[in-house]
Amino acid sequence: MTPHCAGRARRSVPSAPRYVNQSLPIVMREVLRLLEQRIAEDTAKIEALRQATSIGIMDLEHGRFTQLNEGNLAQFGSRPNIPMGRSKSHAISSSIVW
Repeated sequence: MTPHCAGRARRSVPSAPRYVNQSLPIVMREVLRLLEQRIAEDTAKIEALRQATSIGIMDLEHGRFTQLNEGNLAQFGSRPNIPMGRSKSHAISSSIVW
């Protein structure tokens, strides 16, 4: 790391007490550790979404869904964040747990 970058990195480090008296290598290790942790969490979330999508697609392909319209939606409970779109008919996979 160039001296210019090192000085800039020191100035950009949060002024939290635990970082103020630390050397740049220690702070950089912590930054890298946090970045790796965030990447691992994001990777796990993406994998969970892929699995849920696969399950939903398989359910649809095998006919494991209930056709919904505005008339029978109430029997499945209230879900205010479900986008209803323009169509009055929607399919919901039986594998989705509300």
